[in-house]
Amino acid sequence: MTRVGFIFNLTAATLSPLERPSATGNAARDIMSDFLKTGSLPPEQELIRAKCFHPSGTFVAFAMEETEQSIPSRFEKMARLYPGQIAVKSQTGILTYEALNATANRIAHRILRQYGDNSEPVALLADHDELTVAAMMGILKAGKICMPLDPSHSRERLVLTLKDAQTATVVASAKNRDRLTGLAAGSSSIVSDDEINAALPAENPCVPVSPDALAYIEYTSGSTGEPKGIMQSHRVKLHRVLRNTNSLHICALDRIALFSYLVTAWGTQASLNALLNGSTLALFDIREAGVLPLAHWLRCEGITIYASAPTLFRNLANTLSDTDPFPAIRSVRLNGERILRDDVEIFKQYFSPDCILEVSFAASETGTFCQYFIDKQSMIAGDTVPVGYPEDRMELLILNDARETVGAGVSGEIAIKSPCCSIGYWRRPEETAAKFLVDPSGSDPRVFMTGDLGRLRPDGCLEYLGRKDFLVKIRGHRVELGEVEETLRACDGVQAAAVVLSRAEGKEERLIGYVVGNGKTPISETALRRDLERKLPEYMVPSRLIVLDAIPTTATGKIDRHVLPDPDQFTLPLAAFYVAPTSYVEQRLAEIWADVLSVNRVGIHDDFFDLGGHSLLAMRIISKVNDILGVELSMRSLLGAPTVAGLAGLVESLLESRKGTVPNRSAPGPGEETGEL
Repeated sequence: MTRVGFIFNLTAATLSPLERPSATGNAARDIMSDFLKTGSLPPEQELIRAKCFHPSGTFVAFAMEETEQSIPSRFEKMARLYPGQIAVKSQTGILTYEALNATANRIAHRILRQYGDNSEPVALLADHDELTVAAMMGILKAGKICMPLDPSHSRERLVLTLKDAQTATVVASAKNRDRLTGLAAGSSSIVSDDEINAALPAENPCVPVSPDALAYIEYTSGSTGEPKGIMQSHRVKLHRVLRNTNSLHICALDRIALFSYLVTAWGTQASLNALLNGSTLALFDIREAGVLPLAHWLRCEGITIYASAPTLFRNLANTLSDTDPFPAIRSVRLNGERILRDDVEIFKQYFSPDCILEVSFAASETGTFCQYFIDKQSMIAGDTVPVGYPEDRMELLILNDARETVGAGVSGEIAIKSPCCSIGYWRRPEETAAKFLVDPSGSDPRVFMTGDLGRLRPDGCLEYLGRKDFLVKIRGHRVELGEVEETLRACDGVQAAAVVLSRAEGKEERLIGYVVGNGKTPISETALRRDLERKLPEYMVPSRLIVLDAIPTTATGKIDRHVLPDPDQFTLPLAAFYVAPTSYVEQRLAEIWADVLSVNRVGIHDDFFDLGGHSLLAMRIISKVNDILGVELSMRSLLGAPTVAGLAGLVESLLESRKGTVPNRSAPGPGEETGEL
């Protein structure tokens, strides 16, 4: 068993410039001090927030003293208070608080028997189900550090992450056993479905865990081409539960939806928001089911708190026809991307009169630090929505390049001064020191440099202006462009690479990759994409890959990203020979693909992903296909048959199984009406 200690020295960083605000900064601090230092909200924001309560539940504020314990200690309190209440429900099973606690205890005892109670990272190959939730809590109950990993990630990425963490212990369900073979030297599957049985003790293990002990290492994209782990203590996570609980007034009768996988910082925090308040955590596998059944699921499950990235929210809206389809949802939280005025209009159209929209701004290192409340009467000026006012114990600073505070209306880097920040980056002391600045006077709050640009209004409301560096948000996921570039440069035949986030008007944000060949191996965009898909999560693979003769540079030799060519000037990587649709189903599918992918023409052998497709666009494809052709396809259908010809075969088989309902006709000619099936 490999055991790893960690030491980090932050004394090299200094906050002294922060104590020397500019002249305009002094005036701004006088005006905004109430908002910046206490987390106070303007009266109109407080009035909207006051509406955000469960109509039948009794809200109990999360007290500050509740952060002076471990996560399992607070959870065990909820298990005693609500033993028969549903704690977690997935598409595979249900666990009450009593059953979840007992299952987590058995997992904890299983870990303790083999590895003892010393604090060390334990990797969790996490599925989107109730057993994963139990395993996560079991790891914490055993006094270990939970390190969630996504089983859908490539083998190369899992190996790299385990190597960085220096852990030899992996917890996984039975179906993921095969993925463990050879991932890390000495790694073993220590938890599976058939190992959790009545022979293991169901009693709380009572391992003493300090609030300051590490609880999670949450891996995210890194600028060096390698993933990096963000360290979160029990106290920090509990502080975030406190802020979310008291902001949304979460109570035991709430049913909280989770679409993000439990491996993400968003997923782990949402699970704690529910389980440490006696609420029900309802898991929906968006990758498996797609967006089409989501509205029905939200209604049937009686979801009261909805949270997602704006992109998923917009895709959900595209499936709706009702004017008020979600009577139980009392709170909608959007996070992870720029919020548009159109998102507010969707909220006003489809959600109940008493529902509240909360726009929030967060970083994995700090949790949510800004919030902005909107109700049906709120008016939004401009095309984007401000991200709001700082939460309690979160002080907002806008800094110029000299790390001096600037006044209202002046843009700069957003920094967060708070005692509730992450501990830092696992085994990366230099990077920790660069991002988490320590006050040389020894005061507790540290300042986290977010890398985001923003400006403050005179009343302390924050406007988000984008990323300062190359850390971007794509479809709700945090992506370091440097990591994608490093991976591209390591591909066969590639000499140089650049990756940018494209925000073309009228199109969704997408990653564009530019590469230069080494002159030895011909570069095929399709082959390059397949290589990336083996090494990176799907959301990190660029929608377009453009081969250039040279990457443009500035006078100092740096990549000049501003003059990289428009990707739409380049021909899409279509099949070698264009083959037009011949059947009615092929014609309709080609029209749907062309519409969703914003391309002029689609041949039946063109690959969906080579045309710039990704998971969320795949949801839209499946939704339109199911609606127009009257079939029920899953996301896996398109993933397994990513061409019009392949998908048409599946559709026609389904229609033929309904007593031959495939139209016996060729594709409609020019100007001919197509009609519905």
